[in-house]
Amino acid sequence: MDLILGRFWDESGEALGASKLDLYEDLLCENDQDLYAWVSGKAEPPDRFVSLIARIKVQGAAPGQPG
Repeated sequence: MDLILGRFWDESGEALGASKLDLYEDLLCENDQDLYAWVSGKAEPPDRFVSLIARIKVQGAAPGQPG
């Protein structure tokens, strides 16, 4: 998860507004197994994280793969 979330932070962290930054901090407190399931699409994230997880998935996609 550190690789995925680190890449997201490097590319987008400074552009997050205050409310999204608070949400990202809350996301970091979640269990790694849950985070992986949400980012990999194996489980639906809680409603409050849906848009942030979608953004992380897009930026975490490998080049040439759909995000």
